[in-house]
Amino acid sequence: MFCERCTIKSTRVMMWPRNKKENHGNIFKDSTFIGTDGQTTIARSPRNESFIYPYAEVVLLSSTLINIASAGWGDADKGGNVHFWEYNSRNQDGSSVEVSKRVPWSRQLDRVKDAKLIADYSRPEFVLAGWKPKLKVLIK
Repeated sequence: MFCERCTIKSTRVMMWPRNKKENHGNIFKDSTFIGTDGQTTIARSPRNESFIYPYAEVVLLSSTLINIASAGWGDADKGGNVHFWEYNSRNQDGSSVEVSKRVPWSRQLDRVKDAKLIADYSRPEFVLAGWKPKLKVLIK
């Protein structure tokens, strides 16, 4: 899933990604996440009965985070290849989000070291296996 300029409002957990190794998960660019509880996290990927999701993926690119817990992310299969990644997360006032208390299985993407990764994940056709959606602009 590729979302750009969307807003998600939720309590406790924003999403539970359950993608397989072959697919990208939930990618958000220039989006806003609003927690309605001080313990709201962005995502988690726990065991679901006998199923686990070692390739769960959520990537936030230049997104605004409001009322999100300082850990940022919830439970995940820490032995897997979970991608709980952020780049340039901001507070509502535009300042950088304090990420020093993020869970250790998450990752902050670096503007220089991860430039190609950030550029790739910014393109819907990369995330959606070559499909490039055509957007229709409505003028009012």
